[in-house]
Amino acid sequence: MFEPRRQHPLYVLIHLFQAIRSWVSPSVFLVVYAVTSGRLSGNLLVVVGSSLIFMILIFLGLGFYSWRRYTYMIKGNELVIHSGIWVRKQRIIPQSRIQSIDLTEGIFHRLFGLVRVRIETAGGSEPEVAMDALLRSDAYNLQIALKKNLSEKEDEKSGEGSIKADQRKSERKLQTKELLLAGATSGGIGIVFPLIGGLFSTVYELLQMSEWWSSLDWFHLFQSSVSALSVATVLLVLFSVLFLSWMLAIVGTILTNAHFTVRREGNDLLLQRGWLEKKRVSIPLARIQAIRVVEGVLRQPFGLAALHVESAGFGNENGDSTVLFPLIRMRDIKPFLAEFVPEFSTDVVVTSLPKHVRKRYIVRSLWMPLVGVPVLTMMFYPLGLLSLFFIPPAVAWGWWKYRFAGVGREGNFLYRLRWQGVWRRTTVIVTRPRIQALVLKRNCFQRRARVCTVEVQIASGSGSGYYRVIDVDEKEGERWHDMLRNDKEKMTSSRIL
Repeated sequence: MFEPRRQHPLYVLIHLFQAIRSWVSPSVFLVVYAVTSGRLSGNLLVVVGSSLIFMILIFLGLGFYSWRRYTYMIKGNELVIHSGIWVRKQRIIPQSRIQSIDLTEGIFHRLFGLVRVRIETAGGSEPEVAMDALLRSDAYNLQIALKKNLSEKEDEKSGEGSIKADQRKSERKLQTKELLLAGATSGGIGIVFPLIGGLFSTVYELLQMSEWWSSLDWFHLFQSSVSALSVATVLLVLFSVLFLSWMLAIVGTILTNAHFTVRREGNDLLLQRGWLEKKRVSIPLARIQAIRVVEGVLRQPFGLAALHVESAGFGNENGDSTVLFPLIRMRDIKPFLAEFVPEFSTDVVVTSLPKHVRKRYIVRSLWMPLVGVPVLTMMFYPLGLLSLFFIPPAVAWGWWKYRFAGVGREGNFLYRLRWQGVWRRTTVIVTRPRIQALVLKRNCFQRRARVCTVEVQIASGSGSGYYRVIDVDEKEGERWHDMLRNDKEKMTSSRIL
């Protein structure tokens, strides 16, 4: 279908920028060390500058030969790639193995009409094909050619699953108000705050160790001010850092999820998002294994959640599942799923766990205070007695986890599991054909309480396809096991009782 093609010649510069980016961190460290230790001299700058120019020329040459040797083409039902500078390689990828085709446009790419292409195959955690500089028209033509074959293959398989050939088209965009609300409730402050605190602490310690910085009058004044801080000032600084972290989390969410659009075209889901860097991901409906409904701690009071999709063999970015929609009201989830992934359309409700297991959840959350309080009391008596104040929050935490844990099912096709984590509550929706294994476990204490642990496994490229709920009523667990054990060709069921 395609004659052998190369990437855009700007690949050489992109290859160089990628190399320079890997030098930034060690270079900054060396410069800071040279400045703070007083070893920065003219000779050192000449040596460093000459080395940088030499390395840039080397990487420009390697990038040019890499670009000339890299060609791709579609031959029959195979994607054929030739590459290699020192060792010539020919990679043949049958289109039947291709799981997803992702297109990404960074700022540099958008300036020159280029696209970064990542092609994932079954069983791989890393992209099988990574092309950093294709013309947008070439990338779209390649995606269309490969998707055509994928769609035909999925249509042939449609008789095995519940996904039928469908030409339905739907689209939903994340509105500006929803984007701001998603940023304000994303919970990213929990990630940004420790980073800012750690960065401030590290920089301050480095400056204290430096004789040059310590000799500056204004730095002495700053140290004196820090030493004389009152409790009110410390709280004010802490609040300011928290506010800054929250604002950065909002900005990060806006940059990541701006222009978020989910579109259904036939039997494919197309996800597009990003402001500075645009990403376009295609996922065949037949590859979706489960839907995760994630309610962050800041979103729970407002009845909001984010939808994630688990796809078989889909090695997504940073090892996390793919976001299906960043922000949605809980009451809108069922109609949303009916429109885009009807196989998983259901109410996000579960049956609560038996009342008599509530004390088991509370006792399980108390083990750390029960161990820590005596130790702290003996080591720091009488101040260690203050550790007793950890017990009430631990009891409340155990009750909270019990309250929201549960399982549910809709006939013999849809199954739901819910558990409460530290920062989020998660509900997993999975269909019977997607369950790879079901395991029921019972220890001696659960046997006496007539409960069990239900563990469900699905095929997920992210490696996190195990979901479990502890202390489910044993009769409900047995029902799950009896309903699924006859489908031996698609799943494995076992019991450890």
